[in-house]
Amino acid sequence: MQDLAAKTDPIFGWWRLVSIYFEFEDNHQRVDLYGSTPAGFVVITPDRRMMGMLMSGDRASPASDSDKVKLFDSMMCYSGKVRMDDGTWSTTVDASWHPDWIGTEQVRHYKIEGGVMSVTTAIITHPKYPGRSGKAVVKWHRV
Repeated sequence: MQDLAAKTDPIFGWWRLVSIYFEFEDNHQRVDLYGSTPAGFVVITPDRRMMGMLMSGDRASPASDSDKVKLFDSMMCYSGKVRMDDGTWSTTVDASWHPDWIGTEQVRHYKIEGGVMSVTTAIITHPKYPGRSGKAVVKWHRV
């Protein structure tokens, strides 16, 4: 992938999470990854770094160890160096909420229309669903 030359590419900046679902490859079933009111942001900078944090919008303070596990399962965050090409960005993950993602390449296909960015992952196995592959579909609004 080639780096985009322009520092003013419309992808650069802050984006607020609107929706996210995971579609399983085997049966095309869709599940909301973080409920019907997810929260989070992604920022992509002109120096080719990104950081994303996504979570359920109804998280509560933990009262027990099992509540703490639920908090971990109700969020995702990672960062890394980004390579870009028309309509695709690939992040080499250098920090992540889940250690299995560190060192991986996370490929995202995106389309921007107005202040809305629609993103689809490549086929992945999400840590929340071990052994099942699919793609995430995410919608962001520019902040």
